[in-house]
Amino acid sequence: LEVATREASLQARQAWLNVSSGAARVQALEQALVSTKAQLASTKLGLQVGVRTNLDVLNAEQQVFSAQRDLAAARYAYLLAGLSLKAAAGTLSADDLQAIDQLLTSQRSSSSATSAGGFGAQRAPAALALKRDNLTLGRTTRTASR
Repeated sequence: LEVATREASLQARQAWLNVSSGAARVQALEQALVSTKAQLASTKLGLQVGVRTNLDVLNAEQQVFSAQRDLAAARYAYLLAGLSLKAAAGTLSADDLQAIDQLLTSQRSSSSATSAGGFGAQRAPAALALKRDNLTLGRTTRTASR
């Protein structure tokens, strides 16, 4: 019984650390996406003026798409970490899974409405919320107790 208690405690602690670091990673990648978009705009302007080449623009576009991909992966990992935390705490319910499903479904429909080549990250909500624990992703705050 003692071993099971320690393992459960360790799993919950690890899940909490994954949620905390995941939220920070998402925020950092959101800023990286903003920066790469600004760099792309600057590179396109440089092309118009004649100081940049088409290759520079393509490289800048690749960086934007890489930032979008990394942000989507970080959001996904964050959501999984939140579900793992709830599972470790014994509070995971079907409602939580439905909330995640609705979130991902709404993102899928918004991404299909974006231009080809984009992942819909520019139209994704600024805050993806995990219900009940008030664990949030993006530009909002996290208010879960340890």
